[in-house]
Formats: sequence, C-alpha cells, structure tokens
Amino acid sequence: HISTPVILVTALGELDDKIEGLDCGADDYIVKPFAFGELMARIRCIVRRPQKWEGSDLLNFGDISYDASLKKLVKTDSSCSLSKREGDLLELFLRNPGQTLPRLTILTKVWGPDADVEEGNLDNYIHFLRRRLKGVGSSLKLKTVRGVGYCLEETNV
Repeated sequence: HISTPVILVTALGELDDKIEGLDCGADDYIVKPFAFGELMARIRCIVRRPQKWEGSDLLNFGDISYDASLKKLVKTDSSCSLSKREGDLLELFLRNPGQTLPRLTILTKVWGPDADVEEGNLDNYIHFLRRRLKGVGSSLKLKTVRGVGYCLEETNV
C-alpha cells in the first residue's frame, strides 16, 4: 500500500524486462543510457498526476472530522465549510498528523509543482486554517516549526 511514485532506471531493456518491471508496480521504466532531460520530463509527468488518496474522504484526527469531498470541517455540534485551498491544506495535514511538513512540500502538494506562488500565500492560508480550527472549538494546533514548516498536533486543553 505504498503510494510513492517509482521510476525504474535500469540497463535491462528487453520487452519482457519492461513488462515485468511495470507489472511489479513501477510507474515508469527508463533504460540506460538515457538523456537527463528525458528523466526530468518523466518525473514531471508523474508529479503532474492527480494525487490518488487511499481510503475514505472522511478524515478524523483529535477532536475533528473533515469531509474532503464536501470541504466540511466538523467538531461535535459545530462545523464550517472550507475553501478549496484551505481544504487541500487541511487534508494534507490530516493525512500526515504529527509530522512536520516542510514549506516546499506543502507548496508543492497544495499549489502544485509548477505553481508560481509566493511563500507568503502559505502563511496566509495557515492563518486562515488556524482561524477555522479555532472557530469550531478544536484543540488541534498548527505549530510553526521555525525554518522548516508546519505540524498539526493535538494539545491538552
């Protein structure tokens, strides 16, 4: 159940080798020698694919539930709707609870690898998301890890 993209880089270039490599789970197959530009194009191709999330659209962590398909944040008797960007950001944190996510990773996953976005936009959306969590009365906190990124964690209130 690993979702990490895999490109096999190998000297084995026979058709049977390629078929076996792809059937074993590789996303792409490139035979040596190859042009570096071709490898980079194949990486960009894989990164452009929409993220395929495993499991349900309903995510739970701490005292909240989040329905990714409806973009709805719920805590007991309180709820609010999130914008697409806020929802994508919260979903990323809920799928990686307690992990410090680097700023570049967040920008790439939420805005896309080729997006021309300023880092200040991330700070603004973190602020919006903190306000949403506080608005529903959640004890979850988006912690700033100085010089690295952010982490969603439970706090003892």
